Amino acid sequence: MIERFIAPALTFSVLIAGHVAIASTLFASPAVQPDEQVVKAPVIQLETVVITAKRVS
Repeated sequence: MIERFIAPALTFSVLIAGHVAIASTLFASPAVQPDEQVVKAPVIQLETVVITAKRVS
Protein backbone atom coordinates (compact mmCIF):
# COMPACT_ATOMS: atom_id res chain seq x y z
CA MET A 1 0.00 0.00 0.00
CA ILE A 2 2.82 2.38 0.89
CA GLU A 3 4.80 1.46 -2.23
CA ARG A 4 1.86 2.52 -4.40
CA PHE A 5 2.13 6.00 -2.95
CA ILE A 6 5.93 6.29 -2.85
CA ALA A 7 6.57 5.29 -6.48
CA PRO A 8 4.23 7.89 -8.08
CA ALA A 9 5.44 10.54 -5.62
CA LEU A 10 9.07 9.84 -6.56
CA THR A 11 8.25 9.89 -10.26
CA PHE A 12 6.31 13.15 -9.92
CA SER A 13 9.04 14.87 -7.91
CA VAL A 14 11.68 13.65 -10.36
CA LEU A 15 9.70 15.04 -13.30
CA ILE A 16 9.38 18.42 -11.57
CA ALA A 17 13.09 18.46 -10.74
CA GLY A 18 13.92 17.58 -14.34
CA HIS A 19 11.77 20.40 -15.69
CA VAL A 20 13.35 22.84 -13.24
CA ALA A 21 16.83 21.76 -14.34
CA ILE A 22 15.92 22.09 -18.02
CA ALA A 23 14.34 25.52 -17.46
CA SER A 24 17.35 26.75 -15.51
CA THR A 25 19.61 25.53 -18.31
CA LEU A 26 17.53 27.28 -20.97
CA PHE A 27 17.36 30.58 -19.10
CA ALA A 28 21.00 30.53 -18.00
CA SER A 29 23.35 32.94 -19.72
CA PRO A 30 25.64 31.35 -22.35
CA ALA A 31 28.70 32.81 -20.59
CA VAL A 32 28.04 30.69 -17.51
CA GLN A 33 29.14 27.28 -18.76
CA PRO A 34 30.31 25.62 -15.49
CA ASP A 35 26.83 26.08 -14.00
CA GLU A 36 25.27 24.36 -17.01
CA GLN A 37 27.58 21.38 -16.50
CA VAL A 38 26.58 21.23 -12.84
CA VAL A 39 22.91 21.28 -13.86
CA LYS A 40 23.31 18.49 -16.43
CA ALA A 41 24.88 16.02 -13.97
CA PRO A 42 21.87 15.72 -11.59
CA VAL A 43 19.53 15.20 -14.55
CA ILE A 44 21.30 11.92 -15.34
CA GLN A 45 20.97 10.83 -11.72
CA LEU A 46 17.28 11.74 -11.70
CA GLU A 47 16.66 9.52 -14.73
CA THR A 48 18.20 6.65 -12.78
CA VAL A 49 15.78 7.33 -9.94
CA VAL A 50 12.87 7.16 -12.38
CA ILE A 51 13.99 3.71 -13.53
CA THR A 52 14.23 2.42 -9.96
CA ALA A 53 10.82 3.92 -9.14
CA LYS A 54 9.28 2.00 -12.03
CA ARG A 55 10.81 -1.22 -10.71
CA VAL A 56 9.28 -0.62 -7.29
CA SER A 57 5.82 -0.16 -8.76
